[in-house]
Amino acid sequence: MLTCERGCPQPGGLSTSVRRCEVDSNNRRCERGSALVLIPVLVVIIVFAAGLVIDSAVAFSAKRALVEVASAAANDAANALDDDPLYSGGHVRLDDDLANRMALNALNGRTDGLEYVRLVSTSVSVVDGRPVVTVVVSGKARPVFGVLPGVDLFDITATARSTTWRRA
Repeated sequence: MLTCERGCPQPGGLSTSVRRCEVDSNNRRCERGSALVLIPVLVVIIVFAAGLVIDSAVAFSAKRALVEVASAAANDAANALDDDPLYSGGHVRLDDDLANRMALNALNGRTDGLEYVRLVSTSVSVVDGRPVVTVVVSGKARPVFGVLPGVDLFDITATARSTTWRRA
């Protein structure tokens, strides 16, 4: 690679300044600054990737918050079930309405950073002789950057189960 001091070719073939030019074996001159064109493209790609990462983190955090809300609702619903009617007569009696009311009460006012939270379903079943309350909750979270086209809100669903234990 050779270097020389002379006017570097400018667009249109005019030489306006004298500066140090590099000449390689293919007689290419003054390619300095060609990487400058790539910098805006790289900045756009980096900003897009950062927005995607942050929005993904928001969705993950909202999912965790919704799981916590669903777990609290399932626990409250399971705790509300009365032991005496459950085990009277040697079999388990279930009260779906009570479990549903308690799950709704647990969800009341708990958004935990979500746009809204709603109770999808509540069910009470018997597993291994013990009542199990299952709560399904859905919610929506708003992305910070909204990088993905057409995605205004993330739809999130969480399911939680809680088992009651017979008190001694």
